[in-house]
Amino acid sequence: MRRTLLIGFAVMVGLASLLPNVIIAQNDGDGSAASNKEYRGPLPPHFGKLGMSDAQKEKVYSLQEAYEEQIEKLRKQIEQVETKRDAEIATLLTPGQKLRLKELLDEAAQEAAAQSDSDRPTPPTAE
Repeated sequence: MRRTLLIGFAVMVGLASLLPNVIIAQNDGDGSAASNKEYRGPLPPHFGKLGMSDAQKEKVYSLQEAYEEQIEKLRKQIEQVETKRDAEIATLLTPGQKLRLKELLDEAAQEAAAQSDSDRPTPPTAE
């Protein structure tokens, strides 16, 4: 249970850290969002402000695609190593410390859920 919570929390933090880069990269373009070109993902941060030619952008996209599989494998390896590390660290804790850690992780998960709920617009009420 604790391991699942740790992994879930780590995934949420990781995804949340990527969100600003995606938003920034999407806003860095030249404003031609209505173009007929297939969207191939964001350019690296600030590259959209460099006035790159279409050929340069295509080369960037190709390089990103070429490295993506290798990067994804490394992400999975990192996740496995972190899980192993966390399991070893957990063996050092007393039963009371493990219980307290579980409580803290549960609180953090509830706060994260409450925060994501507060970010959503509330639907209008029928009166």
